[in-house]
Amino acid sequence: MGKLNIPKTIGIWSVQALIGTGAFGSVFLVRTEVKGSKRFGYAAMKVEKRRKHREEEVLRMEVWVLKKLQGIPSFCTIYNLGQTAEFTYVVMTLLGKPIDDLRRMQPKRKFSTVTTLRIGIQLMKAFCALHRAGFIHRDVKPANIAAGHKRADVIYLFDFGLARLIYTDENMTTLRPRRKKVAFRGTYRYCSLNAQKCIDQGRVDDIWSVMYTLIECKKRKLPWTGIKPRQCQTLKESITSAELLEGCPPSFARIIEHLTPLGFVDEPNYDSLVQWLNEDLQADPDATSVFDWQRGSSASFRRMSADVTGSDPEASFALMFVY
Repeated sequence: MGKLNIPKTIGIWSVQALIGTGAFGSVFLVRTEVKGSKRFGYAAMKVEKRRKHREEEVLRMEVWVLKKLQGIPSFCTIYNLGQTAEFTYVVMTLLGKPIDDLRRMQPKRKFSTVTTLRIGIQLMKAFCALHRAGFIHRDVKPANIAAGHKRADVIYLFDFGLARLIYTDENMTTLRPRRKKVAFRGTYRYCSLNAQKCIDQGRVDDIWSVMYTLIECKKRKLPWTGIKPRQCQTLKESITSAELLEGCPPSFARIIEHLTPLGFVDEPNYDSLVQWLNEDLQADPDATSVFDWQRGSSASFRRMSADVTGSDPEASFALMFVY
């Protein structure tokens, strides 16, 4: 993407800093004065260069998805959106560190069972909402999942640039037909076996990616971490559930068993997924404890967020990293 000329002020938003740049656009830290006070509210502004054909714009899909999910926990709030002659932009909630970074901050570079289960419960609820809004994500991974800032106990799902509408009608009664040939979408480490084989993805494929994410949270790494895509696929095909889930909560095995026979048209039983994870959580003596990053690393977690959002301790936003 060519360099964009971003003005210092866009509407009520003052551009503070470039957070990051990716293949599809840039993310800036912006702020606005809170009406009736001397405090500032902080947010993230995603910017994408305008393209000749609108269907090529990644940000367009992001906005479409988020508009359907406003007010639902685990999804960013849209504060403003618009376009100039050069770029399209959307201002939305800033988030905290991705769980990938938070995991690496832990002493053993992995989360406790309780934290892993609590992440899983919130993610299953988030995907129930996303899928019933008519979309699949297609790139679920720890880098696209973050904790909140002021609410560090809330897990957010973001980056919907690769999302896809799964219904043919607005009433969401008819699924789009399965395509015979598709390009790869996702990240090899976390994608389902079908996705890696370039088989058209359905709702179940998102949940497979959630499970691979949770397994990594609990075990520090997946069996195929660091190997080439072809070897990764071979290992996904050959590994047993017992090997994959060694050291994981019992609910993980129940979920994998539930997912295995599901195909493109099938809807996972989200209520059961949440219930099984919650049963393991309630059986744990530390069930009521806070997330790992709210304990030993809480000071550094909040300090890193403050370094970005400025001196305002009441800001209800946090850092969201570029896709």
